[in-house]
Amino acid sequence: MTLAWVALVVCAIVAGAAVVALMVARTSLEPLCAFMGIVGLGGSIYALARISTTYDSAEIALWAFAFVIAGAAGGYALASTLLHVLARRIRAETLPANLPQDPHKAAILVVSCSEPEFYDPRATAQMLQGLAEEGLLDASIGFLPFLFFAQKTRYRAVGGSNPAHRQLASIADKLGQSIQGATVRVALCAGPESLERSVSHAVRLGHRSVIVAELAVGESFALASAKEALRDLHLERSGVTISSTGCLTCSDRIIGMLAARVFHSTTEPESTGVVLVGHGQPEEIASKHPQMDEDEATFLSRLRMALLDGGLAAARIRIAWADWGEPDVTTSIRHLTALGCSRVIVQPSTFPLDTIATRLDLEIAVRQARVDESATIVTLSAWRDDPAVIAELRGQVIAALNGPAARA
Repeated sequence: MTLAWVALVVCAIVAGAAVVALMVARTSLEPLCAFMGIVGLGGSIYALARISTTYDSAEIALWAFAFVIAGAAGGYALASTLLHVLARRIRAETLPANLPQDPHKAAILVVSCSEPEFYDPRATAQMLQGLAEEGLLDASIGFLPFLFFAQKTRYRAVGGSNPAHRQLASIADKLGQSIQGATVRVALCAGPESLERSVSHAVRLGHRSVIVAELAVGESFALASAKEALRDLHLERSGVTISSTGCLTCSDRIIGMLAARVFHSTTEPESTGVVLVGHGQPEEIASKHPQMDEDEATFLSRLRMALLDGGLAAARIRIAWADWGEPDVTTSIRHLTALGCSRVIVQPSTFPLDTIATRLDLEIAVRQARVDESATIVTLSAWRDDPAVIAELRGQVIAALNGPAARA
């Protein structure tokens, strides 16, 4: 009967670990995780039945059941504890000594700090670890897998993929068509397509000039960290020139485009309110990296002035924050409807791409306003591949190609 007791505990551990795997794993691996869970649960139940039948004792049966519960809890805790392994940073590979060279063809990387196209446990683990390091998250072993499951659920809620990735690829494709003699690719701030790995890949292909086109209003903490990791490669020792276009904080072209979108959606200016939405960031991060808040505040203030110049009333234009900051979107919508606005335009002004946040969180924030049926709420899209965005990036990239390199 020793084998039955061993099988009882082992199968219970497998069942507990399978629960964590089912919550954390990619969607494609869920059937395998569920199968392992069923096998573990079935094996422990079978062993429990064998032990109960053999000993014919209620007390031993209770002890065996307790072993099942303990084994399942232990398997769950063990698997949850090992999740930190997923957060290990994927570093760029060491460059070989002899590399091909194509010094006359620049590589342009359009970088955005959006989430991966599909749910990725590694990216989620890195995000959660970053929050923990900044003191914004203190998740217990028991609760940690639920955070992965919540992120996976968010992807499912928007159709299984992050729309930002396709839009970023479209921007890179159109930018590549407008610039001759350059290769344009996309890069993210972290993960398998991180800026660090993308630049390393471009160098391996022979490029000796790399332009980092920053698709962002302000330099977020994630973008600053990605650029710092890029500097740590010391590619200048290999004769590689890396230039950065900088953020789009002072782009009159994009501000004009966003203002035009608002006016296009305005029917009666005297009864229209506008909510200009910025990202925002936690106070703990803002105290160490205030640049993003300053950049977004500058951009939103300039956009607000453009709307005022167009005839909208100052009291009916509100700046709100999608996360962490006050006022939030819900409160701003309620404020404007209380002022008598029958039409409220919500514009994700500092969001170049439609992300899970704009497709899910922003829509939830709008619905939570629960305004009167007589009021109409219109939520505009992100910048996407608007011609103004392509023209602005093209102008900045051309300036970086022709002018002195501004080190990233």
